[in-house]
Amino acid sequence: MMACLERSALPQVAVIEELPTDTLIRLGDKPMHVGAADIVAVRAVSGYGDQVGLERAGR
Repeated sequence: MMACLERSALPQVAVIEELPTDTLIRLGDKPMHVGAADIVAVRAVSGYGDQVGLERAGR
């Protein structure tokens, strides 16, 4: 489970579910229609924000 997850930094559409093995973060009710800003916000809160630029740079 994500112990250091800053829940207040998540977007308003985020719904958190604690599972037996991990934490699930859902963004809204329509998975094919999620705003890019919401995805980036969740990545940043989850600690993956720095990798976005590296992936685009091909590293």
